Amino acid sequence: MALHLKDEWENFVVEQLRGPYMKEFGKLKTDGERYKFCKYILRNNAVAQEIVEQIQKLLNTRAQQKTKSPGNGQEYVCVGEEHLRRRDFKKAVICFSLAIQQVLLSNSENQHGDMCDLALSDSADSTSRSDGQLSLVALYTRRAEVLFQAQEYKTCLNDIQEAASLQCPQTLSGKLASLQKACQRKLATSSQHFHHGGDASRNIPTVTGGHHSKIANGSSLIEINCTASQGRFLKASDDIRAGDTLISEPPYAAVLLPENTLSHCDCCFQTLIAPFPCHHCCEVQYCSQSCRDRAWSQYHKVECSLGPLLKMMDTFFQLSLRILLVTGTENVLEFLKTSSTSEKIESTNLNRVSGCGPEGEYLGDYGSVFSLVTNTELQPVKTLMSHALNCALLAEFLQGVMVREEDLNQRPVSCENCAKNRLCQPHELQHEQLEQYYNIHHFQSFFSNESSTSSLGEDMLGCLLFHHSQQMACNVHAVTAIVSTSDDKANLKSHPSKEHVVSREQKRIATAVYPTASLLNHACDPDVIVSFVDGHLVVRATHNIAKGSEISHCYGPHVSRMGREDRQKLLYKQYFFTCQCAACKNDEEMENKRLCFSAFACPQCKHAMKLSSASDGIIGMCQNRECNLEKNMLDECRLAREAELLFVKGVRLLERVGVKEALDVFHECLRRRKILLHAYHKDLAETQDAIARCYAMIGDFKKASHYCSHSCEAVEKSFGSSSVEYAHELHKLSQLLFNDRQVKKALSTIDKATSLLSRHYGRSNPDVKELSDMKRCLISVGGHTRNNSS
Repeated sequence: MALHLKDEWENFVVEQLRGPYMKEFGKLKTDGERYKFCKYILRNNAVAQEIVEQIQKLLNTRAQQKTKSPGNGQEYVCVGEEHLRRRDFKKAVICFSLAIQQVLLSNSENQHGDMCDLALSDSADSTSRSDGQLSLVALYTRRAEVLFQAQEYKTCLNDIQEAASLQCPQTLSGKLASLQKACQRKLATSSQHFHHGGDASRNIPTVTGGHHSKIANGSSLIEINCTASQGRFLKASDDIRAGDTLISEPPYAAVLLPENTLSHCDCCFQTLIAPFPCHHCCEVQYCSQSCRDRAWSQYHKVECSLGPLLKMMDTFFQLSLRILLVTGTENVLEFLKTSSTSEKIESTNLNRVSGCGPEGEYLGDYGSVFSLVTNTELQPVKTLMSHALNCALLAEFLQGVMVREEDLNQRPVSCENCAKNRLCQPHELQHEQLEQYYNIHHFQSFFSNESSTSSLGEDMLGCLLFHHSQQMACNVHAVTAIVSTSDDKANLKSHPSKEHVVSREQKRIATAVYPTASLLNHACDPDVIVSFVDGHLVVRATHNIAKGSEISHCYGPHVSRMGREDRQKLLYKQYFFTCQCAACKNDEEMENKRLCFSAFACPQCKHAMKLSSASDGIIGMCQNRECNLEKNMLDECRLAREAELLFVKGVRLLERVGVKEALDVFHECLRRRKILLHAYHKDLAETQDAIARCYAMIGDFKKASHYCSHSCEAVEKSFGSSSVEYAHELHKLSQLLFNDRQVKKALSTIDKATSLLSRHYGRSNPDVKELSDMKRCLISVGGHTRNNSS
């Protein structure tokens, strides 16, 4: 039903963007006018009101729908026990986790009551109660036992704590107490570091040079500047060295992407091993009790009942709401009351930077977030109207949500049905009367009596949502993680074999707002790299930066991956500026270099051929001035497409048939591409990497390292010898050389990879630690002597 309503709402928005209201909306000057205009449309359109009523019915009947969930989880327990007998701990944990979720779902009517009713069991060794229902205590205890066998001791302690908290009284049974002591002994003697459910703060890098006295989460090596042409930006207050950490910032607010709800914690974004679902909706999962409790107190107690509505909307709108929820009513109201005073101060102090306090302090608080650029005047009218309509819809279901804590007991009792409650409000103003009603400059006119205001009204809340929704496109960061792509990456059954090559890729986990990092301006050839540690953003310098120089970050379009014209189109479309960085002003040299990575090879001299369209086909011109061959490239284009089909065939064979069959196809693809393409063409490197992967899978690490070294060379030429892309290729090559016992080459490659990865990610990065372990292992078995295979 939610999907059906999502389609209906999207169709309604599209119809409004095509209708007669668009022209009138385009004349409006303030956010308040725009929001109130769209609220009027929502309240006076029969289709919109029908959608609102259907959403309300869905929210009201959600609890009843959950109680109809079939089964009580017993089947998951049986399957989990079978996996445990086979020592497949990963699947056993999944099954017991599903059983826990099923128990919570089937007993959703008791969620707001005494959890002990769900927890009691007749025996500590039984997963069922006398009434045949599964016991949460026993399920958490059983999952803890599996986690102990899987050597996930920190996560095991989380389950023990949860089981104890569910018992009445809250005490540890003999079995749990023994298990807890065993975990603590293992942790005390183990040299392994576990992060799940533990204190991840020890892995958060600190800024170089100490914390800045006025810039939240920033290093003393940076400072804020502002000019009319560049806006606010960061520059070096002292000489900065490659690898220096300039910003280490937790998210002000963040939202996990929907596709990661089953794999990552909704609060801290750590990978889930044994999840703790929300006791009320069971749809949101956490890595620990502390994350679950923190999320509930900050934002989920509001979002929990709005799940179906939030799923209908873009993540940006949920993030806009979460900004307000994590800020809290008190802080939002205080900011709004002082904003007009602050503006008067700014008007008399021309040197004061927006978002900073009177002493130039940038606190990273709600005021900093609110000051982030919206680019309202540059955004398309259709985008603004779409945002305003969505915020108006969301605000319909947020009445009385943001109220001061001390006023919660004085809140009026709402109608049983929120839809009826809306009908109890004063009659809407007619469309012609809106002009004087919806002028809410600086939001202040929403306060009927500022001194007694104790809550954010629906209009104020909707207008703030609209303001933050406009900030999303230009200010949010995609929280990413480097994840393993190997088949057994998450297997708890055993630790990875030494003779194992792990391929990694960057995966987008969440969307977040980081006020200090948002001060960084863009450059296509940036000075810094951004990485994440469980949602915590870290900015490091990738090369030396002189004192007084601007510090730039790449917003996406990078000089090594994209031509100037394409970069500037993308930047203007999303960020509304034409890039004038050094790479864009002096792009000819880079353009010629980049040509090699996508060019055909000249059949005479093997230099790059530059293509251009002609009436009789596609003409290639050799870029070697001593050659200057010109020829029609239609045949080469056809052969390149055939080679691409071969590559796709090889990938499918690798997935569905076997490695040897795929190898034959990849080798033929490589033979053809070597004839057609430039030596550093990305497709050639892709083929060599695929062949290396195949040889690694069958244990032929000598051949794997041979082909990987060619791929590595192409990546170095493409992205540069100090790039993070080259660092990851060196890491992969290090694994292959290590597994083939090519000690001398392995040590040399490990040193290069360690140096680059440390510069980009710091010494605590897991890949850096793995490389250090590999180096120690090689040295311990005779790394100082020449190996025959090297």
